[in-house]
Amino acid sequence: MQCAEFTCRVEVKRIRNSQEWFRLTCGGGNCMKGVGREDNDMWCDGCENPVVFPRGRFISKNV
Repeated sequence: MQCAEFTCRVEVKRIRNSQEWFRLTCGGGNCMKGVGREDNDMWCDGCENPVVFPRGRFISKNV
């Protein structure tokens, strides 16, 4: 078995503010579905539970 180590270097040139660069996710257990608002509360449609502390998840796109 051979092992290899790689180092990647990236440069952020700009961040578009017209589109989301992160989204809120449930994070309960193994659920990473998006969170929506329902009656001023956050709700996960994936596990059908209220979300008190949503997790921010970054959205990356290679261009």
